[in-house]
Amino acid sequence: MTTDSEGRFEIPHVPEGTIQIQITHPQFIPLQQRDLAVTDGGKTEAGILRMSVGAAVKGTVFGADGAPAANAEVRIQNKPSLGGTIKAIVSKTVRCDAQGKYAIKSLPRVTT
Repeated sequence: MTTDSEGRFEIPHVPEGTIQIQITHPQFIPLQQRDLAVTDGGKTEAGILRMSVGAAVKGTVFGADGAPAANAEVRIQNKPSLGGTIKAIVSKTVRCDAQGKYAIKSLPRVTT
C-alpha cells in the first residue's frame, strides 16, 4: 500500500482486534505503530506518524590483491560503551556487487 501525495493512507477491511502497522520508505528509517485497536465497523485514527531520515554508509571493498572484492560481506553494528545508554541496537549486513561496491541505508542515529 502507498500513501497519497500528502502522506495519507487508509487500510480497508481490517478485522476487529489489535493491529501493528509498519511503514517503510527507502530514504527513511522504518517506523512501527503498535497496538492500534480496530473496532467492528469503526474507524481507527493512527494519528500523525513521523519518519526520521536515516544515515547511509557506502564504499568499495578491495581484496588483498587490490582488486574489487565481489560478493564480500559488509556488516555495520554498534557496540555499547562503558557507562553509555544505547537507545537503538543497529546491526545490518549487505553483500558487495560485482565491482565490490556496497551501500547500507536507513541507519538510525545512535547515541551513547
